[in-house]
Amino acid sequence: EEVQRVPAGAEPSQGMMHDGPPPTAAGFSCRRSIRHAHATGLGLLSIQQLHWQARPDIFREPDTAALREFFLSRLQDGGSHILIVVAEGRPVGFLSAEYQARKANAFRLDSSVLYIHQIAVDPSAQTAGVGSKLMSAAVDCAVRLNATGLRLDAWTFNTAAHRFFEGHDFTAMNITFERELP
Repeated sequence: EEVQRVPAGAEPSQGMMHDGPPPTAAGFSCRRSIRHAHATGLGLLSIQQLHWQARPDIFREPDTAALREFFLSRLQDGGSHILIVVAEGRPVGFLSAEYQARKANAFRLDSSVLYIHQIAVDPSAQTAGVGSKLMSAAVDCAVRLNATGLRLDAWTFNTAAHRFFEGHDFTAMNITFERELP
């Protein structure tokens, strides 16, 4: 298994295939060797299905075309970091993250974190260490970006994700409450 980084600014017309010198951002560089990845092959549809079934009032029904467009736009924004695990020549997991730096204000100190927006592993590759490889690569990425930590969020209904994150030394730091109105 190999963890690969999708370079910022990857062009859809190039089929997301890139070889050559690594991109640099904030002093961070890594090699790039990317294979075309379909959302359906990365477990993303099953994750979206889980979210949609639990909270159809918030989440959209899984739509492969919409997911593809979303991730292509993330590649274009220049601030996203997308990691893919490839096993036996096919993508089996991915992690999407963003470096976030905030200046101090009257309430908070300076902070810089690598914020993990999504992580998904193909159901056929779960329990094979793919998620752990992605988390390890995210930690390496955060260190190279000089981030002071990593952050992510998880929905209350996704208890399997809670256990996974806790097993990778994440701790709860904030709870969001909701009150629906009639």
